[in-house]
Amino acid sequence: MKFHRTVQHGSQLGRKIGFPTLNFEVGDLNDAFSHGVHSAWVWINKKQYKGALYLGPKADGVIVLEVHVLDFDHQVYGDEVEVEVLQKIRDPHPFDSLEELKGAIAKDVGEVRKILDI
Repeated sequence: MKFHRTVQHGSQLGRKIGFPTLNFEVGDLNDAFSHGVHSAWVWINKKQYKGALYLGPKADGVIVLEVHVLDFDHQVYGDEVEVEVLQKIRDPHPFDSLEELKGAIAKDVGEVRKILDI
C-alpha cells in the first residue's frame, strides 16, 4: 500500500531518544492498514530509503502516523514524500519508560534492515 503525505512537525520525542521521525496527518489512513510497526520504503526527493513506520496510539491515546527513516537526518518539513507500507513487524504496545521504548525501536529498526536488505 502506497501513500503520499506532507511532512509535519511532531513532538520531537523520536529525535530526543535517537530515532527522529517524519510525522504525517493520519487522515483516511487510520483504517487503511493495521495499527503497529511496519517496514516501509520511503521516497524523499526521488531517493529511496528504508523506514520503520508506526501507525497507532501514543501514550495519550492520540493516533499518529510516523516513520523513522533509516540512515537519514535532514529537515524536510513541508516536503511531500511517498511511503510504501510493507511487512508488519509488531502490534502497538504501551511502554513503561523511554528506555523501554528506545529498546523496542532499536529492535524494530533491526527487523526493518533484515526485511529490506535485499
